[in-house]
Amino acid sequence: MSNIASFKKRKQELLYYLELAQDYKARTIRFASNLEGLYYSKEISYAEFKYKLARAIKGKTYREWVDYYDTLIQNSNDELIKVDEELRNTEATSKNNIALLITLINVLFILFALRNS
Repeated sequence: MSNIASFKKRKQELLYYLELAQDYKARTIRFASNLEGLYYSKEISYAEFKYKLARAIKGKTYREWVDYYDTLIQNSNDELIKVDEELRNTEATSKNNIALLITLINVLFILFALRNS
């Protein structure tokens, strides 16, 4: 049963990280788009646009951040598929083990009843 619990815990972690990556990607895109809008509407200068963008993206390009989040999202989805499959297999094995145990107990009762008659 501990395997099932650990698979469920990992699944929850992956869903959390997936949601975070999607949120950060959306925020990055929204921030860059809003900043670009301010520049094109002449509310900020090109120098201010570049400064704010560079400060926000911390040494990476905008495309690198989007690609980074896309990779995180894809990796999380891939692992989530694997964890789901392992979880289903483990749960099926547990159910099969329980069914086998019940069958074995029934056979033992029948053998015991036949022996005593």
